[in-house]
Amino acid sequence: MGELRTLLKTIFLSLAIAATQSDAATPKDRLPGESIPSHYSLDLILDPRSATYDGTVEIIFDTTNASVSTIHLHTSNETITITSALLNFNYACNATGYDKGYEIITLECPVNSSKDKDNSLVLKFQGKFTTGDMTGLYKSTYTEDGKENVLLATQFESSAARSAFPCFDEPELKATFDIFITHPDDYNVLANTPVKKQYTVASKQLQTQFETTPKMSTYLVAFIVSKFVSSGNDTKKSYDYQVFSRPGAKEYTGIATTYGPKLVDLLSKWTGIDYNDLGDKQAYQVAVPDFAAGAMENWGLITYREIELLDEKNNTSNAAKQRIISVIAHELTHQWFGDYVTLDWWSDAWLNEGFATYFEYYIPDQLDDKLDTMRQFVVNELHVALQADAVSSALPLTSHADSEAEYSAKFDTLTYSKGASVIRMLKNIIGEKAFKDGLHQYLTKNNYSNADPSALLSSFAAQTPVELDKIMHNWIYESGFPLVTITRNDSSLILSQERFSLQKPNNTETTEWYIPISYTTEASKNFNVNISAWLNPNSTLEIKLDKPMSWIIFNLRQAGYYRVNYDTHSWNHIIEALKSHTSDIDVLNRAQLVDDIFNIAKAGRIDYETAFDLAEYLKNETEYYPWVAAVKVLTFIGEKLDDDKAVKQLESKILSWINKAFPPSNETADQTHIGKLKEVLIQDWACRVGQSQCIDYAKNTFQSYKANRTLPDYNKRGLVFCHGFRNSLNLSDDYDFLFNLFKTTPSVVEKNEIIASLGCTEDPDILNKYLLETIAKNSSIRRQDAALVFKAAYSHSAVGTNVTLSFLENNLKAIAEVYKGMNAVPSLVLGLADRVNSDEGAERLTKVIKDNSNIEGVKLISQQAIDIMTANRNWAKTYTALTMGALQPLLTTILALAVTQSKAAILPADRLPGVFSPSHYSLDLILDPRSSTYDGFVEIIYDSKDTLISLMDLHASLPTLKITSALLNFKHGCNPTYYDIDYEIVTLECPYNTTKLEDNSLVIHFEGKFTVDDMTGLYKSTYTEEGEENVLLATYFAPAAARNVFPCFDEPELKATFDIFITHPEDFIALANTPVQKQYTVGFNQIKTQFGTTPKMSTYLVAFVVSKFVSTSSDIGKDYDYQIFTRAGAKEYTSVAATYTPKLIDLLGNWTGIEYKDLGNKQAYQVAIPDFGVSAMENWGLITFREVALLDEKNKTPSASKQRIIATVAHELAHQWFGDYVTLDWWSDAWLNEGFATYFQNYIPDQLDDKLDMMKQFVVNELQEALQADALTSASPLSSPVYGKTQYDSKFDTISYSKGAGIVRMLQSIIGEKAFKDGLHQYLTKNKYNNTAPSELLNSFATQTPLKLDKIMYNWIYESGFPLVTMSRNKSFLILSQEKFTLQNLSNAVVTEWNIPISYTTAAKKNFNVDISAWLNPNSTLEIKLDDPASWIVFNLRRTGYYRVNYDTRSWNHIIEALVNHTADIDVLNRAQLVDDIFNIARAGRIEYKMAFDLAEYLVNETEYYPWVAALKALSFIRGKLGDDEAEKLLESRILFWINKAFPPGNQIVAKTHVDRLKEVLILDSACRSGQSECISYTKETFQSYKVNSTLPDYNKRGLVFCHGFRNSLNSSEDYEFLLNLFKTSSSVVEQNDILTSLACTEDPYILNRYLSETIAENTSIKRQDVSLVFKAVYSQSSIGVDACLKFLQMNMIAVPQVYKGLNVLPSLILGLADKANSDDQVERFLKLLKDYSNIESVKLVNQKATDITTANRNWTKTYAVGIKELLKDNKNAAHVIAPQAQQLLQQQEHPRLGLDWEQQLELGEQQDFTDDFEQQELAGAFLSARVRLLASSTKLACSEDFLQPHSGNRKRFGQCCSQN
Repeated sequence: MGELRTLLKTIFLSLAIAATQSDAATPKDRLPGESIPSHYSLDLILDPRSATYDGTVEIIFDTTNASVSTIHLHTSNETITITSALLNFNYACNATGYDKGYEIITLECPVNSSKDKDNSLVLKFQGKFTTGDMTGLYKSTYTEDGKENVLLATQFESSAARSAFPCFDEPELKATFDIFITHPDDYNVLANTPVKKQYTVASKQLQTQFETTPKMSTYLVAFIVSKFVSSGNDTKKSYDYQVFSRPGAKEYTGIATTYGPKLVDLLSKWTGIDYNDLGDKQAYQVAVPDFAAGAMENWGLITYREIELLDEKNNTSNAAKQRIISVIAHELTHQWFGDYVTLDWWSDAWLNEGFATYFEYYIPDQLDDKLDTMRQFVVNELHVALQADAVSSALPLTSHADSEAEYSAKFDTLTYSKGASVIRMLKNIIGEKAFKDGLHQYLTKNNYSNADPSALLSSFAAQTPVELDKIMHNWIYESGFPLVTITRNDSSLILSQERFSLQKPNNTETTEWYIPISYTTEASKNFNVNISAWLNPNSTLEIKLDKPMSWIIFNLRQAGYYRVNYDTHSWNHIIEALKSHTSDIDVLNRAQLVDDIFNIAKAGRIDYETAFDLAEYLKNETEYYPWVAAVKVLTFIGEKLDDDKAVKQLESKILSWINKAFPPSNETADQTHIGKLKEVLIQDWACRVGQSQCIDYAKNTFQSYKANRTLPDYNKRGLVFCHGFRNSLNLSDDYDFLFNLFKTTPSVVEKNEIIASLGCTEDPDILNKYLLETIAKNSSIRRQDAALVFKAAYSHSAVGTNVTLSFLENNLKAIAEVYKGMNAVPSLVLGLADRVNSDEGAERLTKVIKDNSNIEGVKLISQQAIDIMTANRNWAKTYTALTMGALQPLLTTILALAVTQSKAAILPADRLPGVFSPSHYSLDLILDPRSSTYDGFVEIIYDSKDTLISLMDLHASLPTLKITSALLNFKHGCNPTYYDIDYEIVTLECPYNTTKLEDNSLVIHFEGKFTVDDMTGLYKSTYTEEGEENVLLATYFAPAAARNVFPCFDEPELKATFDIFITHPEDFIALANTPVQKQYTVGFNQIKTQFGTTPKMSTYLVAFVVSKFVSTSSDIGKDYDYQIFTRAGAKEYTSVAATYTPKLIDLLGNWTGIEYKDLGNKQAYQVAIPDFGVSAMENWGLITFREVALLDEKNKTPSASKQRIIATVAHELAHQWFGDYVTLDWWSDAWLNEGFATYFQNYIPDQLDDKLDMMKQFVVNELQEALQADALTSASPLSSPVYGKTQYDSKFDTISYSKGAGIVRMLQSIIGEKAFKDGLHQYLTKNKYNNTAPSELLNSFATQTPLKLDKIMYNWIYESGFPLVTMSRNKSFLILSQEKFTLQNLSNAVVTEWNIPISYTTAAKKNFNVDISAWLNPNSTLEIKLDDPASWIVFNLRRTGYYRVNYDTRSWNHIIEALVNHTADIDVLNRAQLVDDIFNIARAGRIEYKMAFDLAEYLVNETEYYPWVAALKALSFIRGKLGDDEAEKLLESRILFWINKAFPPGNQIVAKTHVDRLKEVLILDSACRSGQSECISYTKETFQSYKVNSTLPDYNKRGLVFCHGFRNSLNSSEDYEFLLNLFKTSSSVVEQNDILTSLACTEDPYILNRYLSETIAENTSIKRQDVSLVFKAVYSQSSIGVDACLKFLQMNMIAVPQVYKGLNVLPSLILGLADKANSDDQVERFLKLLKDYSNIESVKLVNQKATDITTANRNWTKTYAVGIKELLKDNKNAAHVIAPQAQQLLQQQEHPRLGLDWEQQLELGEQQDFTDDFEQQELAGAFLSARVRLLASSTKLACSEDFLQPHSGNRKRFGQCCSQN
């Protein structure tokens, strides 16, 4: 019986940990409360030179329960290892459980603790110093005099004491502490209390014992081991006050030494409790070089970041001096509020931080009224708090905090600034004396104890009759604050309240407050704060006016924590007073009015015109505080405006106010402390908004400082550095100067100013270089300062924001790793969230947040960040135009833009406002292909949704276009006034408004340039025939390049008809979308061609070609005009297209029920263009093709080429219905065009000629490709938002094409052929000439079926990825479950589930007709009863469903048996599916590769095409990734074995059918690759024969003959020259394509380098369109090809993007190489390339994705390569590649029954749990034997070391089992 217990304990280790006894009411993160500590003796042996330490702690504690033998306490197993635990000196206790999440250990003692008496628990432990996050007991270094010094310091708040020693680490569990520290004798040691004694304990070792501390919380314990020195002791004091620092900083402690004792004394006097009486006579201040927080209030030993404590002697700026005084005051206040009396729990952090923040202003103000800190409180704390508290994610002052992350989150702006502001308001409510007396009672009543808000309020309640518990409840326990609204009513005012929010108000939000009302009027002007009345919840307040027409101001000196809004009448009175009698209104209320009105406008509660009207008074304002408020609110607007013109208008307006208030020529005479702060604020802003005098001063002073290292005024050093550097003429030199100064200056204040200033530049490269310093090894930037660097970079400019966002995207993992535990990523994310000012930026940052929610702290702030971005972007879209209007005096403009506000609020920045709807274009162009420019006119007929609009936005790309004139309605000249370079939107301002709901005419004359680089827009291209170079013009406008050619409304939704007129040389022809209507001579050798009016269509479908092309005959007897146009030399190669196109058109017309002629365009032209960037383009009536996609080789055309031509033609023709006739609404739904076109490119040819077998090929060519692409975390949903051209282009990917088609095919199988056909007919007819979204498509189908398609299809369309359906057996039932399938093993993967159509068949039925048998719905499983549990079952028949299927081991074994023994029993498409699924599931780590290779063994019987396509694709992933040559050869040997068995080399494949020919090429190519001698001999001989006679026996095999003949050439150089010359001279584009691929097949590095060099050679024969094909061919063929590409890139990284500008060549090459680079050397070289050239824009674009691919592949190799190699070595005795998930599943053992065979025992056992059934040895033993026998027989896993090792105590039992098998 004992043996079984041991066995089960081993197997079920995860379940065997003893449950901790806990009170059910206690939160998980809290100790149960049964043990109450009273004293700690902490003895530590600390050597800063070591990495570890030893410690002993004795804890004296009482227990609340005499029957408790368990003790729960905190310890972090990351840093602490407890070696022994002794209760009451006699009883050893054992650790029986550990909660890693909350770091709580459970000790089980052999006796109970004694109740109501002291118990002793002695714990010995070993610890590790932390080095990363500056928390716990951490080690840090600093360098002085060239020598590195090391020190130890602590930072225990909020819960890190547990990481230094085992303890009861909760603030409420206070105790006294005796601290003993043994340390090297060349170090000194400090702790919370004075040294008691010190003695030598060993050679060069001292032990220092400290006085017993007061009773305090663990988070306040502190000690430092260092070589710091003291500034000396003020012996006149009754307490010991000293400042400690590194020796080199001792001279910079003057302010701390001077002000510290004064602040201590003033706090003692004010609280009525002398510092000496707190219980600790020590008051040490320590400056720590590496310190994460600003400072920490450890009792008696306050630790500071150096910048917060050290000054610069005579060079100390006023701001730095104030900061030091304030921080010291804050921390000293904590000695009373936090240490002496401590919060109960972190949910009330404001009780500590709110008082400390309040007194950091109040006490210095009492000490030195020249500091004026209490007035600064209003603009520095109150305004900041109101800002933070106005978002929906804001927390109340008191709110739950249940985890370390949530404790940390409580130390935020609300806790500090709102806490202090509510305390300030409370003081004003009850008065100074009651406030002071109440706090004295609070401190004395709760001394050495803990308190919550009720304790505080009860102390105040004793001093005042005011019902504080009722009044203060909502201020403390509810988030937000009120907006008090003032409304005039005759001679009285009505006051009402509501919660103020910067976001759209929530109708469910009903919080109201008791609001203290204070006010004054123009008559009294009494700004003393006296509460005049209370505005209570659920009521209004009426106030009678003496003079109804005078101004009145509420919330005097902003003493109340609320905002005030006035009616228009009252605001006008206030504005008038501010402008004419500024000083009549108190300066703090002037600051309040500025802050309130702009924030109320920001919330949409008042118009910005009124806010800017009030701000006009600033030209009279010379006081500091209103300007602080103004700078903050105007900074928000400047940062968020997404219109450069509006920003310039704003800056111009601000500059006019500054110049009036502070004329540049006047030197400031205000030498007071506040005067100096004001001078810096105003000059900094003057420089920011472009004041030339300020910029010149900054530049000149900066250059002078570089020369002589002195400044006339050190208050201005920051602004001189910032603006001197920003406006530098030599940025690189000045960057190096500042950064070197940063490294060498002894002043931490100067260092901080340099950190801020280096972010001022707008040079992206310099900024990126600066940011990279934060993650560089051995960086001079301290970890504590990284957040300052990030903020400096993103907060100075939009450029800085974008660079920082890119830096975050590219380096997020590095930042998280380097700054682990420091909250760096969440802090950076929140900062960026408030700064991104474009939809594209918001989309990128949102993606970062969602993709990295597993990074510490990110999840916690994710919603807050998204809320901030949403609010800011909504603001920008709503108010950018209105702000421009507010800054302009033109009322009509303001009104017009106000009309568009609702539209602008929902349209992204890349969209037009939607006010204008074009109906017709007349486009007149003068095009000469021999020129480089052209002239054009366009008349646009449009209507307007409003009458008051004189501004018009439309698209025009100014790099290629120049608008020379614009005329509205033939008489009003319009001028371009603004251009958005990012989105290519031009604003025309007309002197007259457009006419509402009528046709308006806008005629624009423009000049244009032909593009020559990127084959987009209207581009010029050349080709050579018969030795003569020919030039042509062609267009490619998708998705957004019509704007490059003529001004237009270039969005797919803005459809119109087009009349096109083209003037061209008479020796050229012009083609356009519609037939030629007329043609006439207009000048010498010039013809004007006019085309028929087009159907209503999108701009991206407009097309024209000017060339010397010739046509095939158009006489085909059809009612549409069908012709093919090509260069003259290619006319004879159009037979496939000419034969199939009319048949495809007719079949599409018949199938859709809409004839081609009825679409509205009777022209059906196809044009083969020599240079064409994409495969083809569906321009309505004028489809353009790359030549290889349209031209054949007559009777030499290979089957693959013929199929490609038919498929491409079918695809583009399908677009005439799906894309042209009915068009997507926006590019986010590109799949509506491309998914249908891809589906029909297979379906229609299949209907036309079933020998093509296209719908079967669809499964392996499209569906499997889609599943591959969709399994990556970077995959987008079918429908997802896109912003800007780059993102539009990104939607034309595998997902839109192949997944879109896969989903269409699945939808057809769900609703049936007839419903699908009828639904599509309705979709097309209902939406003709219009635009649609997925909802319209589903609505059309919904009329044909009772199924709720909107619900079923939602996640298939709007979520990325797809499901893995997992089948498990349970008796005679199958259980189906689902999860999202991903090739990356991500713990934070999004949980998506789908409505999945389930189809299946069994061995008994073998019915592979696709009928849906059941639905597997989200959040549920599906149970299917089996007729024959022992037979095979296959799901997802013919792979109609878009998902993968995994089976349990037994079911896979049944399937494998059937495939091996009865191959044809399973449908060929399901055989392909099984191969594809099992290898991809193995790749994802969900099944062993052994199982996948076992299944692949059936291929020896497989003679069909489709399973081999699937197999070779799956194996292509493994090829090249196994890490060594032997493994690769073993793999090729195995593949060749399967091929030779299925297709014996002596037996030729009889290629009778189209698919047979495809199969023959596929198999022969793979056989050659795997080294089949017969194949290699055939290709070598045939290739050499071809060189002689230029003929081939079978042109289907030309590609493989060229490739493998060249690969195995005996004279590579000669054969290279032959193929390259053949490429240059061949008239066949098909042959040229074969040659391009084949030239890469060689493994000769020299030849490969020659070939790659051809791509960038001058006058190369390789067309620009084909260069990506060359690169892909080289890196795909072999590891040598990868090396060649890497070497080529190292030499030509700059040249490639220059030569192929605009063609996306480099990103494509990088991503391809990322997937192929596999050896350590290749990966290292590749990653170095990315790093070295990260400044290249196209590299930045794909850097992270490429790195991710490389990392994933290397991880795969490390995980699986060795195991695969082993199983390939010996197929019979293969070792196993154990996937992590498989390992976990196989270690879960379950419950059997006796008397059954072992398979049945196993099946029954898997249904039950016998973990509690320990007595049934026979049952457990029988099950385990059955489990092991099955595992041993089927996978051998149970007999492997991997499985036996965890069960080493039971090897005998398992060993017997294994030996039997």
